[in-house]
Amino acid sequence: MSTLQYTIRNIPADVDRVIRKKAKLSGKSINQVIIDDMRHANGLNATNKLGGALAGLEWFVGSGDLDDATLRAIDEDDRIQKSLVQKENTKLEDLFK
Repeated sequence: MSTLQYTIRNIPADVDRVIRKKAKLSGKSINQVIIDDMRHANGLNATNKLGGALAGLEWFVGSGDLDDATLRAIDEDDRIQKSLVQKENTKLEDLFK
């Protein structure tokens, strides 16, 4: 397998800290941590083949990164659902009075 060399510039300090911490905890080189992360981010396993059935959904499942608009939509839906449940409960209470 032939390999390529990349030069990556302007690494943010928070990304550097995470990569260095992963390298230290795993006993791997920084280079290997970055390669492993790139494979994972692109749905590849250690043999450069696409991962399991959910590899294409890894960006969604467990990502934990929700933008402000999504959080506002979730909050709005929560308010609507609570309001609907409250109305239904009121109707049921009226039936049993």
